[in-house]
Amino acid sequence: MSRALREKARARRVFEKHDVDSLLNIGIGEFIRKYKPPSTHYIVARKGTKLYNVLKAIATGHPVLIVVVDENRRPIGYISEFELLRMFSRRPRYSFFIAGFNLARLNIPIESALNIPVEKIMEDRPLVVKEDTSLKELLTLTRNLHVSSIIVVDEKGKLKTVLTLPYLMKTLLRILLGEPIMVY
Repeated sequence: MSRALREKARARRVFEKHDVDSLLNIGIGEFIRKYKPPSTHYIVARKGTKLYNVLKAIATGHPVLIVVVDENRRPIGYISEFELLRMFSRRPRYSFFIAGFNLARLNIPIESALNIPVEKIMEDRPLVVKEDTSLKELLTLTRNLHVSSIIVVDEKGKLKTVLTLPYLMKTLLRILLGEPIMVY
């Protein structure tokens, strides 16, 4: 590679504090429009959906989160894939989750458990942020609350997307390092 090309590549990787600040001050909505996050890491289930149907949807992909929405597509809760696996565990596991429980502890056959509506097993306090929230605020929230998935809604409260911390970090680093952005 010629010296001029190496210098140009090095110049792209050099960024200053104002570059970082301007990047972190953009709103999530603008970030989503520009860098289109993948939708393969979450599933949307309407209130009343049976657990069986959620499990069928999971079998077709690899979601991290199941977002439960009302009839107006507003998030009312979520179920993590980990919690679903934990619910069907036959061995009791101790947990610090207040809402977590084990379906194996119930005295009903697993076939009946599959007919449970998702709102009966969801966590009903989802972390929801609006599109106009800045990336800096979002990263502070994820750090302080120790969450890795964030539900984003529009100004009317309707589900827009789910952002994962790994996606955010990879995209921000690629922007700052001047690497090509992978748009999904």
